Amino acid sequence: MVFVNSTKPSRLLRHWLQNIDETVDEAELWVSSGKPEHWQWSLKYSEYVENGYTYWGTRLNISSLRDFCGEIKNVHAASLNKMLEELMHGKKPQIVLFYVSETGIVGAGLVTSFEFDFSNLFWPEEKSSGDVEFPFRFKMKILWLSPFDEKGGDEELTRLLKNYVRSSLQHVKDEKVVKKVKRLLKERIKEV
Repeated sequence: MVFVNSTKPSRLLRHWLQNIDETVDEAELWVSSGKPEHWQWSLKYSEYVENGYTYWGTRLNISSLRDFCGEIKNVHAASLNKMLEELMHGKKPQIVLFYVSETGIVGAGLVTSFEFDFSNLFWPEEKSSGDVEFPFRFKMKILWLSPFDEKGGDEELTRLLKNYVRSSLQHVKDEKVVKKVKRLLKERIKEV
């Protein structure tokens, strides 16, 4: 893992972070779903290791990895390829909304990097099993974060994104939903 304090943000990343309303307007939106313990662990990373940054990962077996790198044969690999292609070639910002199972949308992050890590155990269940279960990881600069507890997540965003909270990474494509989510997201970021 490359730590932000050992790197220097590119001109593009600085631009995205300085012009946040414009960045949100231009961004592709994604929802990444996970268990509360996974999100808690990822967000603790932000608190204790790399302030303001977090990681999220996804399972890739060898078949999915081949699909990811070559001809797309499954939806999972297609979503990852789409995100990577947009970021690399389109120079388009990618914003991931954090969906915690049984809780709702609790935050959003701007994707800053991608990693394949088959050697380092990150999430608690990986450390317990001794096997890397989520080798494809993406780092995000946290743009907005709401505490999640018994109160739940952000009700409005959760309601708008209810069709995108299946497992893994879901691309938000419905333009009506995208427009509403972006408006709310800009409000949430300003509240921070």
